Amino acid sequence: QFAGGETLLPGSRAYAMAYGGHQFGYWAGQLGDGRAINLGEIVGSDGGRWEAQLKGAGRTPFSRKGDGRAVLRSSVREFLASEFLGALGLPTSRALSIVYSLDHGVVRDQFYDGNMKHEPAAIVMRLAPSWVRFGTFELFNSRKDVAGLRKLADWTIRHHYPEFSARAGEEQQRPNYLAFLHEVARRTGKLFAGWQALGFVHGVLNTDNLSVLGIAIDFGPYAFLDRFDPEFVPNTSDDEARYSYKAQPAIGAWNVMKLFEALKPLLQDHSPPARLRALGVEVEATYWEAFHPHRRRCFLERLGLGPAPVRAAEPEGIGRRRRDVDGKEGEKLLGKMLGWMERYRADMTLSLSTAAEFAAHLPSSSTSLGEWAAKVASEAGAQGVGASEAMEEILKEVAAFRHEFAPEEE
Repeated sequence: QFAGGETLLPGSRAYAMAYGGHQFGYWAGQLGDGRAINLGEIVGSDGGRWEAQLKGAGRTPFSRKGDGRAVLRSSVREFLASEFLGALGLPTSRALSIVYSLDHGVVRDQFYDGNMKHEPAAIVMRLAPSWVRFGTFELFNSRKDVAGLRKLADWTIRHHYPEFSARAGEEQQRPNYLAFLHEVARRTGKLFAGWQALGFVHGVLNTDNLSVLGIAIDFGPYAFLDRFDPEFVPNTSDDEARYSYKAQPAIGAWNVMKLFEALKPLLQDHSPPARLRALGVEVEATYWEAFHPHRRRCFLERLGLGPAPVRAAEPEGIGRRRRDVDGKEGEKLLGKMLGWMERYRADMTLSLSTAAEFAAHLPSSSTSLGEWAAKVASEAGAQGVGASEAMEEILKEVAAFRHEFAPEEE
């Protein structure tokens, strides 16, 4: 009954949250939880705090013309995405349960072709340490409500970024809003980097769908790449391919800058306009400084070139290895691997996993390099003449990289 929204636990008070957001690059004004209802905070046995939310439980003050319901198919997709990302160690909201009803259906146009049909309705109970979004801050800023903006920022920092809270005895007893922004930028950069290496494509990266905790939330249209196609867009309504796979890193930086703009009123008390512009450049730089090395590390791990879970000793035949200090060699290798997958329309997961299998058999293997290359091309479904030969050259570089460079650490 609790998971289905029919009853509340003692002390629970249901509410929906207002927020704003830039949707597909344009300010959309006030939005809000149109079909999500917060039930309150739950403290786990480990002391962790989770805000419980029901998605699809009915109308809220922000439903506008919607019915506040969710269909079973989208609820299952949300459950699978959040739990899969969580199992892989990527920061994400979690799904606790799905309650569905065959008796209380909803009418939906699944393919946006005018063909309406009845579908089973469902409710997902999902959990996150907080549901505060970039767009939550944007809404207060759009209203020029500096007091409300400060109150929201102070609450978020106090509960989720206590290291940046105001310290007693300091001359200016205010939280460090700039440090908070840099940390959100860093977490967001790492989040997007992990998605890129996994081949996960979030279909609606509006600012109202990004968490200030740097976790994945709001799984609407999304996909995991099969064939490696940088142009891939999982959202049929994204006509301009704004949120394609290849565009997502830059979108992450763009969204971070929208959060910076929303928090400007809290920074400008002692900062002239020129200094504020410089601070914005620094915040965006923090995003990219987190994104690039983490993306590289994640991809190298998928290629079998990352740190092993337990490394008792170096593999036989490999001497003392040096660090790829600036990451140039790793980036060069990844560029060739990704270029091969794109050119030969290869499956991303099978390309990387089979190449990683090759790396695991180094430095010696009973299978020749050419046979390994043919196996990678075959397993990945590579299309086109010369795929095996091109992969053989890449595997030579994989072997050389593993022999020469130690795995990157965080």
